Amino acid sequence: MKKIVLIFLCFLFIHSVMNAQTLQYNNKNNLNCSTPGVNSYPPGYLNKLSSNIQSSFVGTMVHKTPVPGQFLRILILYVRFPDDNLVGNNMNGFAVWPDPTMPRPLNPYTTDHSFIDSAEGDPNVNFMERYRQYTISDYFCEMSRGEFDVVGDEYSVLLPHTSTEYKEMGYNCSQINEEAIKLADAQYNIDFSRYNNWTYDPDGWIWAPGGGDNYADMIVMEYRKAPGYPDESNWFIDINIPVSGISDLGQMNGFILDGVNISSGSGVTCLSVLQNYTKMTQIMLHELSHRYFFNHFEIGLMTGVEHSCLNYSPFERKTLEYISPIEITFPYLEQTQTYTLGDYISTGDIIELELPVTGEKYYIANHQKVSVYDGISRGGKNCWKINAAQQDPYCPDGKGLYIYHQMNASRCNEFKEVKLVQADGKYDWYIDRMVPYFIPEFNFTIPLFERLNGNVRGKSEFHQVIDSVFTNMQEVTDNPCSDNPDDYFVTYDWLGDGKDAYNMGYDELLSPYSNPSSVTCSGFQTGLSIKLLEQDSVTGSIKIKIYYNDKLALQELAPAKPKNLKTSKFIFEPSTGRFHPSLSWDKNTEPDFMGVPLDHGHYNIYRGVLADCNPDSEPAFNFVGSVSSDSNSFIDNGISLYPEGGGTVLCTNLFRSVYYRIEAVDLSSLASLRSDASIINGYDQQCDDSILVGIHGNQLPVKFAIFNYPNPFNPVTKINYSLPQGSFVNLKIYNLLGEEISSPVKNEFKNAGYYNVVFDGSNLPSGVYFYKIEAGSYVESRKMVLVK
Repeated sequence: MKKIVLIFLCFLFIHSVMNAQTLQYNNKNNLNCSTPGVNSYPPGYLNKLSSNIQSSFVGTMVHKTPVPGQFLRILILYVRFPDDNLVGNNMNGFAVWPDPTMPRPLNPYTTDHSFIDSAEGDPNVNFMERYRQYTISDYFCEMSRGEFDVVGDEYSVLLPHTSTEYKEMGYNCSQINEEAIKLADAQYNIDFSRYNNWTYDPDGWIWAPGGGDNYADMIVMEYRKAPGYPDESNWFIDINIPVSGISDLGQMNGFILDGVNISSGSGVTCLSVLQNYTKMTQIMLHELSHRYFFNHFEIGLMTGVEHSCLNYSPFERKTLEYISPIEITFPYLEQTQTYTLGDYISTGDIIELELPVTGEKYYIANHQKVSVYDGISRGGKNCWKINAAQQDPYCPDGKGLYIYHQMNASRCNEFKEVKLVQADGKYDWYIDRMVPYFIPEFNFTIPLFERLNGNVRGKSEFHQVIDSVFTNMQEVTDNPCSDNPDDYFVTYDWLGDGKDAYNMGYDELLSPYSNPSSVTCSGFQTGLSIKLLEQDSVTGSIKIKIYYNDKLALQELAPAKPKNLKTSKFIFEPSTGRFHPSLSWDKNTEPDFMGVPLDHGHYNIYRGVLADCNPDSEPAFNFVGSVSSDSNSFIDNGISLYPEGGGTVLCTNLFRSVYYRIEAVDLSSLASLRSDASIINGYDQQCDDSILVGIHGNQLPVKFAIFNYPNPFNPVTKINYSLPQGSFVNLKIYNLLGEEISSPVKNEFKNAGYYNVVFDGSNLPSGVYFYKIEAGSYVESRKMVLVK
């Protein structure tokens, strides 16, 4: 079926771009924006787009089949080149098409290894269970809440020519698609009338089994690998940058099989890129969904493959009429309202809250991840271990209440129309250090970012580049239990780190004073507060209360959870490095917390101590002190610890890991939730650190390296450096203006080994400083932050 309008063809280049939104299109080899003859379109198609945008949604492919006996049947062809000899790396054991001799990919979640069900499911069965999990049929059924049945047939084809031969003939995916379809027809005697069941007229889609508009409804071309693409050239999909697929078959003139026209809009072209179930099906689902969505979005299915949440986002489901949000418009008629939201995918519950600025809304949804396709958060340390931050196998982390902020694309949101209002906040960031990439065969380093200060106009990790120089997103986080600069956790925070949702006991409040705060894109105060009240322990349903009156919210609600708690070493015995833990955090700003000089709120500090370090541990916390609301620091004089090294006894049984949390208490004695924990480690006595001995094993370094720890620091930090060979060393420290303020090492010859110097910033103001090492031909500079 030629279910695509002219304007869609002319923007064919906006399809499944991995990390790009704007492409330069190349008009050659028949894959172009040329206007086909008028007979290429069924009646009524050329006026579909304008009526679609202005009125109800129709799209260019049927998207609802609620009547039993009606469905969209698609044809999936798995295609291989005979010169494809690349063996997959199994993607941590989850690759579905790793062997080039396999005629087709194998779905590990179905007994027959199919990726789609072949027959319509029983409409009397709940839509969450109507089809087999991890199939295209199940995906569309769950996203549509049972409104859309998609079934299909799967065949495999081995092409008769090599990729080199096709390139020499001037072929690309346009001509190869046609050859593969005709070859499959000859090999399997396919009845193409099975894929001609729908037609469109101004009143909507009409079911006409085997006698639709005489255009194939949908053919999915799934290629295992196109040799030479994109490594050598863009010969296969010729649009100048690598893509994983296009929502088109690239047919300029089309052809007819069994009386059914097969043309550009009759299907999509996908590359499996030798990946796992998640990535391969994401590409297919994404290209199929381009029949409904012209643009790419920042969140949802219609993003680049790596960014995809897999599930349809609230605005994608709303556009397709799969959900009907509770609409709250401005001006607000109530002071407060209470709602209970069930799981977003299975219930369709959603609140659409209009903000007091034109074009901006909050979508509030409860993602309990009942669906295996709910990938709103698929990063974090645990998910990386389970599925390498993919969507399968299922990882349960990241459940909770999510708030989507939809706005007009502008500078204030980096021209992103939707961003998550992440519970873990917005910050200014700095690069703590560069670390080795976590896949061993790749020999390069990546930045490890750390939070500096909370900032309402700052950045969160989710889908954001968080540094002005490096284009990397947050892939790794520091291991607080190790001083080794190469130690970190792979977390893929930019895909959600499991801490982005609002949850009972974790973060229950979005307000004008929290981080993040309930402001518009430009920073305008909305005055809104959203408070979690309770959660059903069985269903996961979350009850919330929305405050439209800020004065009332301040009266009834405790302060926001304090953010950005950090612990460093306050060294009071320089000769040994003995220290007290020193805490700092971002101040709360609630008016009823700040108070007046003689009447104000305060922070309570809690401490827990363990004999080993584990960031996931939760020790018993005890109250250790309070400070006034106008302070955001605390030195715990009740704990004295030594750093590693320097002693004559072994450190066995002397190690201590100290955890801290704080809470804010307002003038009405309402206490906030406690902050996230911050950890610092040390020893009860000065000792020989057997941990570091174990790490280095008395072996010489294999590479030059330099880092400082802690960073940020107050007021002392240790600059560690390693030399794989003897060298003359210069180590200098500069301020932000480039002025030299210290030279700890002046042209000294050092043998190969590990070294460190202590830098004391007691007499310096807070700010950013740089240290630079020159050792032979090795030159490196790093940034460190002094926070007082």
